[in-house]
Amino acid sequence: YKKIIQLQLAVVESVSKMDASDPDIDYFLYATYHLNYRRNLANEFLRTYYMLEILSRDKNNFDIDVQNEYRDYYTAFQARYNITPSQYIF
Repeated sequence: YKKIIQLQLAVVESVSKMDASDPDIDYFLYATYHLNYRRNLANEFLRTYYMLEILSRDKNNFDIDVQNEYRDYYTAFQARYNITPSQYIF
């Protein structure tokens, strides 16, 4: 954890020295995140599968205030492309 905190402080220090209107700030943060992030592909597939197959297919999994905006993109995708979104991703 010590090393992670040191890296975060280095990023904060670098960003604080940048001009707020400098478009390179977004690029710097994006690049820093992707260069220092250890990806676990198995976890990403599992998370994507769970979101697409379990959560997004049931309107009741969403808060009541957004249920009226619910769209069944899963079924629409499957009807258009003849494969499920999960099949497409995998």
